[in-house]
Amino acid sequence: AANSEEALRIFDDVKQDLDLVVSDVVLTDASGVDLVEKMLSVKPDLRILLTSGYANGKSQWPRIAERGFRFLPKPFKLIELLRSVKAALC
Repeated sequence: AANSEEALRIFDDVKQDLDLVVSDVVLTDASGVDLVEKMLSVKPDLRILLTSGYANGKSQWPRIAERGFRFLPKPFKLIELLRSVKAALC
């Protein structure tokens, strides 16, 4: 999705078939953490994998840690992404 609004529209259409959401923490129009919180309010069993290249406050690390979301720091290699997705789904 190009932005959080589009992501929520897509989510609304396919939420019953969705097991995992991968989102950047810093989006152009919203916080990725806020986005996945909205999705979780509709589908609490949804698995979440967040990613970010920011090491500072923009990453919202306290909220990510508090909620226990999986986090993959950027930059990452494809194999690291695949391992993170597998871990999130298992």
